[in-house]
Amino acid sequence: KDSNFSDQTKIRRKYSDLSAYKGKLLENSTVISFSTRERTIEVALRNILYLEGTPRRSVLLYLKQSRTPIECVGKLSDYETELHDKGFLRLQKSYLANMANIERIKNYF
Repeated sequence: KDSNFSDQTKIRRKYSDLSAYKGKLLENSTVISFSTRERTIEVALRNILYLEGTPRRSVLLYLKQSRTPIECVGKLSDYETELHDKGFLRLQKSYLANMANIERIKNYF
């Protein structure tokens, strides 16, 4: 039971840290360029929900204001390198999430 309490405390602390960090990230107006097959687009980091890697060496870019992802040229690992210090977190093998847009963390314990 003490272990479960300790895990809960750790999750609460992480969530508190995430909330504080989230405010800083949302203020960020940094822009990043993405290449599609047709053109290059610039997107403010705060407008990115997440990126999804595909087996076709492309990345699907999910934005706040769009229901349809934008297919971009490149590998997820390349974007991860560029975004690692800008508030993006690698989730599983194929996802890179913008921590500024994480609303809650579900407890799986």
